[in-house]
Amino acid sequence: MYKTYYLFVDEQTNDSIFTIFEKLRKLQTNFLQFSGVKEFDILPKAIVIETAYKDAHMKRDIKYILKQIGYNGKSELMTPLVKEVCIM
Repeated sequence: MYKTYYLFVDEQTNDSIFTIFEKLRKLQTNFLQFSGVKEFDILPKAIVIETAYKDAHMKRDIKYILKQIGYNGKSELMTPLVKEVCIM
């Protein structure tokens, strides 16, 4: 079963979130897929990740992959609180 994560990166670095996303897409595997960049109303943009990995393993791998692509800024990996909003 795949789980969704949001990767927030520091936009104060030289690379934009779209540049970081394109670099990450080149390194994706069957169990770790970078789906796109999501824009939120009150949060900064985030890279959407679909994966079968568990939380601890996922965080370690993402830090390693970010170093591989040359990104050394701040990052935060989070899971969404809800999958969809139902308005009645």
